[in-house]
Amino acid sequence: MIDLGWLAENGPCKMFTTGQSVPCPGGADNSERAMYILLVGRIDVSAAGKKTQQAVSLFPGAVFGGREYFTDTVENTYTAAVD
Repeated sequence: MIDLGWLAENGPCKMFTTGQSVPCPGGADNSERAMYILLVGRIDVSAAGKKTQQAVSLFPGAVFGGREYFTDTVENTYTAAVD
């Protein structure tokens, strides 16, 4: 089990504001890839290039950006949200 409290205190944390896009870049020419564990709030996920079509919402404990991180592809866009 992932200790979210420990990660929040000891890991590198990034904060995003409501409506801000969370960078999970991919592509062979992009070396700044990232994957995340959501500690607080909500992340809305939609298919890349389709901001109006929300696919799913993620909540604390969710891991995301892994597909982009490991495959160098951009399949989803991630947007910070507030419940």
